[in-house]
Amino acid sequence: MEEKLRILLCEDDENLGTLTREYLEDKGYKADLMPDGEAGYKAFLKGKYDICLLDVMMPKKDGFQLAQEIRMVNTDVPIIFLTAKTMKDDILEGFTHRGHSASRQGEEGKRCDCLSHWQVHIRHTATSAVH
Repeated sequence: MEEKLRILLCEDDENLGTLTREYLEDKGYKADLMPDGEAGYKAFLKGKYDICLLDVMMPKKDGFQLAQEIRMVNTDVPIIFLTAKTMKDDILEGFTHRGHSASRQGEEGKRCDCLSHWQVHIRHTATSAVH
C-alpha cells in the first residue's frame, strides 16, 4: 500500500483552512492544519512532512518567517506559499525565502496540480536514493 503524502498546512482562516484540508484529504493526501506560524513550526519539528503549504499572512509568525525557520532545520522540504496577494514583488519574496511555488488562495485545483508535481518528484527522489 502506498504511503500518503504528508502535508503541513498552515492557514489562519479557519474556514479556508478546513476547506483546503478536506480538499487535500479527498485527493488522497494526509494534511495537518495549523492555525498560525508558531503552531506550524512546532508541528514541523515534531512530524515528518513531505511538503509545507504556508499562508503568507498569519498571526504570531507569517509564512515567510516560518519558511526561514523551516529552512534552518530542513533545506530540502518543498514549500508552497498560499497568498491572497497578487503583486509580483510579494510573490517573488516567497522565492527569496527558498519557496518552491506560490498559489493564490481560492485556487485549490491549481494547488492540487502543484502538489501532484511534487509528489512525483518526492517519489522519484526516494527511489533514486534506494538505487
